[in-house]
Amino acid sequence: MRGASRSIVAMRKRRLRWWRMRIVSMMPLAVSTGVVVIAVAAAVVLVALIAALSMRGRGMRAAERRSEVRRDLDQALERADQAERDRDVARSEVEQTTGRARRRILPHRTRTQPRRPDAAASGAGAES
Repeated sequence: MRGASRSIVAMRKRRLRWWRMRIVSMMPLAVSTGVVVIAVAAAVVLVALIAALSMRGRGMRAAERRSEVRRDLDQALERADQAERDRDVARSEVEQTTGRARRRILPHRTRTQPRRPDAAASGAGAES
C-alpha cells in the first residue's frame, strides 16, 4: 500500500503543479481582461459625460440666443414706437406751420371753409 500511496501523492503533486502552472499562465490573461473591462467602462462613462455636457451647452447657448432675440425685438419695438411719436410730432408741427402760413397769405379763408364753386368756375372760364 505504501507504493500505491506514494504514487497517489506523487500524482497529486503533479496535478497541483500543473494547476499552479496553469493558473500562473492564465494570470496575465485575467489581469489584462480586467484592465480592458475597466478601460472600456471608463471610456463609456467619459463618452456619456461628454454627450451630457455637450447637450447642456447647446441648451444654454440656445437660451442665450433666445434672450438676445427677445432683447433685440424689444429694442426694435421701442425704436418703432419712438419713430411713430417723432412722426406724429413732426406732422403736428408741419400742420401748425402750414396753417399759420395760409392764414398770413389768405386771411379771409380758414381751413374749414371750402372754396366757393363759382370762384372755381369763373377762374376756369376766364382762361378759355
